Amino acid sequence: MGFQVPRVTINIDFKEGTSFGELSLISLGYGLHQAWIYSSMFDKGGIFGTGGLEAGPFNDQLSLAYFASILIYGLLLLIASILDTKLVRFLHATPTLVISALLGAAGTLLLLLPGNSVVDAGMLQLLSGVLTGVGSSVLLLAWGIAFSRRDSASIIINGAISIAIGFGIYGLVLHQIPFPWGGAASALIPFAEVALLLILRRHVSLDFDNRQLIFQPLPINHARFVLRFGLPVFFLGVALGIMRQTSIETVLPGAAFDDQALLFVTACCATVLIMVTFLALGGDERWHTFFRPLIPFIAVTAVFIPFTSGASSFWGTSVVLVGYMSFEALMWIFFSELSQRFRLSPIFVFGLGRGTMALAALGGSTLPLFSGAFALPAGFGEMGIVLIVLVAMMVAYALLPDEREMASIVLVGPKRIDATQAASRTPLIVVNEGDVASSAPAVSEPQRESAPMQASVSEAIESPERSDGNAPSESDDTEQALEETMAEAPAQAASAARQAMDFSRSIFAEEAADTAPVIDDTPASRGRFRERCEVVANTYLLSRRESEVMYYLARGYKSSFIQQQLYISEGTAKTHIRHIYRKLNIHSQQDLIHLIDEVEL
Repeated sequence: MGFQVPRVTINIDFKEGTSFGELSLISLGYGLHQAWIYSSMFDKGGIFGTGGLEAGPFNDQLSLAYFASILIYGLLLLIASILDTKLVRFLHATPTLVISALLGAAGTLLLLLPGNSVVDAGMLQLLSGVLTGVGSSVLLLAWGIAFSRRDSASIIINGAISIAIGFGIYGLVLHQIPFPWGGAASALIPFAEVALLLILRRHVSLDFDNRQLIFQPLPINHARFVLRFGLPVFFLGVALGIMRQTSIETVLPGAAFDDQALLFVTACCATVLIMVTFLALGGDERWHTFFRPLIPFIAVTAVFIPFTSGASSFWGTSVVLVGYMSFEALMWIFFSELSQRFRLSPIFVFGLGRGTMALAALGGSTLPLFSGAFALPAGFGEMGIVLIVLVAMMVAYALLPDEREMASIVLVGPKRIDATQAASRTPLIVVNEGDVASSAPAVSEPQRESAPMQASVSEAIESPERSDGNAPSESDDTEQALEETMAEAPAQAASAARQAMDFSRSIFAEEAADTAPVIDDTPASRGRFRERCEVVANTYLLSRRESEVMYYLARGYKSSFIQQQLYISEGTAKTHIRHIYRKLNIHSQQDLIHLIDEVEL
């Protein structure tokens, strides 16, 4: 008997057929992960007893367990970004997830043990930090992969809600359980995470094992990506560490219910702020548009850092907490969106991004210590800290790449075509040694009752508005920029597409016999169809979700079938189809079928 996971869809339609995200279990899973991190790394005795934790080497307000955990966590994530796709099978394996949960749980339970004559408290906390750092790095990459499988709107919705869930579980659940059961409950959270990951893998189409739809990551210029992505993330991490040290790390350990209630209320405010910003932008999912109003707001909240201490610290702390939590959610959304939008490896993006940010935040957390280390006038040290946060955020915002710049870093780009060419069955993309276009006979699929091959736009989805009878409507600035970029370098695109094709062929050669029938019953033909879909997805820079939708659409299925296969709403499926038609400059499903059929390998 099958098990059906409930799916909640949030549809806020500004126009017919538009979906604004789908709430799923990934928000609960990542919320659990954050609650575990807060308790095992930031808590200083509330959950794990009344004894003080050993001070860290650079800041007596940071525990040794926290310092070791963040250091190991950041270094392992950077190593994962270097290994990248070599870790795919390792991270997807169930034993890996279970072992990481065991390590995290063991490290959490060590915080409950008092020091003795054999092992002192410092050694226990150091070992705890190492174990939780290893376990949390693996689980974070797993959640990064899970989020990158979603569309942009769902990433934003689930990323924002996970913040409120995480602080709610930490403050209103774990902190209310008597010692030592609260610590034991915290140690069980990694196992709950793994259980949710396994449920999502099987029932919510995260495609950990369904390699038929896992297209290979797009090739990128790694040196340019590290510079354009890693540098702003480093400065954002410094600002994040300072805000964390001056707000969350002084409130999280509070034993009073009022302190924990404040955390939950401010987390809810941050969630509402992000979702309202998204909706106010009309569902615009481009990260530079999304950053534009939120980064200045977060910078303004940093001005309240001097007011987080003293008798009248309630409002100052509350404002800084909202800014910090919005900051945390925004960075998670950014990494997830970057991975899915350009179909980059989530292991590489999250490993480099979260690893860099963790180490930078660790350094930023020590900066407030220096405000009192020198004989500075009263208030000058705190204002200096505020200035550092503002400068770091301004520099990071100036360096942050937008979609057009990121498209130039990806080695495969879109190439403009005419929809009439697709309709006339002229080969549009050729991947061979000579780079010479030649006609090829069309390969037809077996007919399906549920998916007629002659479906038009009016049958599968309402046509997007057009400025005239033949050309599609004006796309947004990003799409125009992408088209202009690739129009200037068609030869480069063809060469990079050929490289991507060679990479795909080597990866999927051993898996061709396991995929479902697509064109005919021969394994070679099944593999070729998927390769042709991947060439088109690479050439036109389709996002991860758009690539999957295009795969089913090219096989002749309608939006209702695609909705069921990918566990998405009908509005989301139709929105993806419209985006695919616009990026490929075609008008119907039949044009797409011709386009896929005439890709030469």
